Amino acid sequence: MLERKNKIGYLIIIIIILLCFNKTKYLKNDTNIFIFDNYNNTFDIYLKIPKINFKKTFNDKSSLKDNIMLSPYSKIKNNKSTIIILGHSGYAKNAFFNDLINLSINDEIFIKYFGVTYKYIIFDIEYITKKSSYIITYEQNYLYLVTCDLFNLNKQIVIKAKCIK
Repeated sequence: MLERKNKIGYLIIIIIILLCFNKTKYLKNDTNIFIFDNYNNTFDIYLKIPKINFKKTFNDKSSLKDNIMLSPYSKIKNNKSTIIILGHSGYAKNAFFNDLINLSINDEIFIKYFGVTYKYIIFDIEYITKKSSYIITYEQNYLYLVTCDLFNLNKQIVIKAKCIK
């Protein structure tokens, strides 16, 4: 019995060591595990929204403290990207997404990363309750812009756009 406990202990130690040295980042989202294959090196992202004269560069390591940020739930691949960009609204110096409330269906958004510019068209704008679950559609080349509602602090705005290149 003591020998069996020792074997289990050694097995647990080996698993912990393997997990510590694993360089692939995983994110568990309910029942799916997503592999972030582009997160090994920092890359710049340029977001442009002509209707509200918005232009901002950030990278995959940017945080909401000083910039807008790429959500860790994003999945960036060549043809099947799902990009989720988060930003603050309000009155602080980092409230870069205040003007998102002025966007409408069919407005254009441009994103440039890895040297390629992609054009998106807004097709849905939702107001959701903070801390509620929201279903992200993967493998459809969608862009999500998420910020707080300036007029209802219990809500968030989710702007959903489709890549048309």
